[in-house]
Amino acid sequence: MKTIVLWNKFRDVVGASNDHPIATLFSRCSVPHCRAIFDRSKLSTSSAVLFHMAEFRLNDLPLSRDPSQHFVFTHFESVGNRYLVPSHRHWPQLDALSGGFFNLTMTYRTDSDVYFDAYAMYYRPHLISNWTALMAQKENGVLWLVSHCRTQSHREDYVGKLSKYLKVDKFGKCSGKGVKNPCVYGQCSDQFRRSYKFQLAFENRYNRHRKAPR
Repeated sequence: MKTIVLWNKFRDVVGASNDHPIATLFSRCSVPHCRAIFDRSKLSTSSAVLFHMAEFRLNDLPLSRDPSQHFVFTHFESVGNRYLVPSHRHWPQLDALSGGFFNLTMTYRTDSDVYFDAYAMYYRPHLISNWTALMAQKENGVLWLVSHCRTQSHREDYVGKLSKYLKVDKFGKCSGKGVKNPCVYGQCSDQFRRSYKFQLAFENRYNRHRKAPR
């Protein structure tokens, strides 16, 4: 049995459990008998350990690594968005780690050792055969779920201009309604999509490596 230990909680990718989307992703691993778990006690027998850099802490790391293990630098935000995560102040301390602590990378960048775009996974669209019938069932126009208010890509400016011509219903802390984002990735967004004809999705930052909208 190949074991992958998820060292952190991966909190911004839904709550931690062994049926967490990150964990279940590895159930489709091409290596037979592959599992991903949150049990740190299995560290010594694991083949790989994923460290979520949004929760990285120098004082919360394994004391040693077996030469056969992979310690994987895992992150889903661009470098420019490091300030979005509470651990950003710890990142300069990465230099304090001995060389080779991380021996694999797993990020949204296409040049990572393991290319992984969580957003492409959660928002992978279903093919629709009858768009006319689908649209007839929807009573609302345009939906935008947003909680990152000021962005380098200025997507909020575009939506502001679009709102002059179309009614855009906004949900999230940037909606001006004091309403927190009601959905975390795919958990409940379907209930909103059922009544809306369109959902807006934009990058929060220009980056040549990212393929999926944010």
